[in-house]
Formats: sequence, C-alpha cells, structure tokens
Amino acid sequence: LDFVTVAYAGGATTLEGSSCLYPGSPPPLNAAAIRVFAEPGSAFIRNTTIASSAGHGIDRGWNGPPVVSFLGNGNQLSGVARCQETYPTPIGAACPVPVPCPM
Repeated sequence: LDFVTVAYAGGATTLEGSSCLYPGSPPPLNAAAIRVFAEPGSAFIRNTTIASSAGHGIDRGWNGPPVVSFLGNGNQLSGVARCQETYPTPIGAACPVPVPCPM
C-alpha cells in the first residue's frame, strides 16, 4: 500500500488476527483500520494516511516477532482511538505485560 488513505475504519469486525489483546479489547478481536494477517518480509505500508479509526491503526495480526513496524515509512496516523499498531503474539511465549501500545 503506497499513497493510500484509510479513513473512518476500525469498527467492529468478525475477522480475527493473532495480535496480543489489550485491556478493554473485546476478546477475541482487535479491530483496526488495516489488519495484516501474516508476518511480512518488510514494511509494505508506506506513505499512507490512517485517519479516524474507531479501533487500532494497524493490527500486526500474526504470530511471531514484532520485527516489522509500520510506524514511520511516511505513514501518518491521526484520530486513532487505540494503538497506532498492535503487538504480534510471540511464538511459544506469552504477550508482554503491559502490551506495547504506541499512541
């Protein structure tokens, strides 16, 4: 995704990612404007605007390390109600407490 605008998204969904759940999240879902289901090889979301998300900005909804971050890369997030990006669930380990939540 390059030079894309996603606005007024992140509401209730039936799709489920694998990111760590946050306090106040209605289990088992982390609603977000954009959800990435598989760990990408690189940050493929660039120069993108996410505005007025009712949930998280980007759900890193995979099981594995949080190596790939979508913050930076020319991306702009504003009016995001929850975290700018979620934290993927580590393989074979528990989610950190507290779960990192960049705002």
